[in-house]
Amino acid sequence: MKTAHPAIGDKPPPPDRARATPDARGPDLWLIRLAAAIDAARTLGIPTDEAEAVRVEAVERLGFSADVYVLALVGGTGGGKSSLLNALAGSPVSRASVRRPTTAEPVAWVPREARGDLEGLLGWLHVREIREHDDLMRRGLAILDLPDMDSVAPTHRQRVEELLPRVDAVVWVTDPEKYHDAVLHDDFLREWLPRLDHQTIVLNKSDRLAPEDIQKLRRDLEQDLTNRFALSGRRQPPVIVASAIGG
Repeated sequence: MKTAHPAIGDKPPPPDRARATPDARGPDLWLIRLAAAIDAARTLGIPTDEAEAVRVEAVERLGFSADVYVLALVGGTGGGKSSLLNALAGSPVSRASVRRPTTAEPVAWVPREARGDLEGLLGWLHVREIREHDDLMRRGLAILDLPDMDSVAPTHRQRVEELLPRVDAVVWVTDPEKYHDAVLHDDFLREWLPRLDHQTIVLNKSDRLAPEDIQKLRRDLEQDLTNRFALSGRRQPPVIVASAIGG
């Protein structure tokens, strides 16, 4: 059963605190535990503003239909995330360029049939640029091309950081040049990689490397992730090799 959506740009009504019930499962159970932890922290005089903000955002997201899903493409300038989206779409969706910066606002690629189901969620995310398609295999899935995380415009990185905790999954797009430039080792990735559950890393532009170099770079990246996630308690994201040109 689908829930009603607010108009674009509106937020769902303020949620009530989750109530414990014998049949609470999944997200509901975690919200109940989070609410209990917040109450306990307040009793002890521990600041709870950030935890309360997380709880409210989670309840707001759960207020939208479970039939829709938002996946975000995140990467640096010239890494090829826009080109990957255009290759997936089979036509230009998001402008691709090595010019800094290229993507200034998030661009959503959504199924035409699911546009109504996704509008409320995209409005909550404040995504205005929407491109439709007729691929029924991706019904209910919105793919966002986010601004460059290493943009010379500080507001672009800020926009990415606003969206990361709100989307359902993240695909980090890098390439051989960006990886060797230590883009995967900066403070941005150190902060966000351990905080997200559903994520994948795409090593793009594999067409520019010899097969043996691709495998070496992939192993190096996987080892870096193993070291990074060893103490995090979270699942290590897989590494996928891709090319917007070669498929």
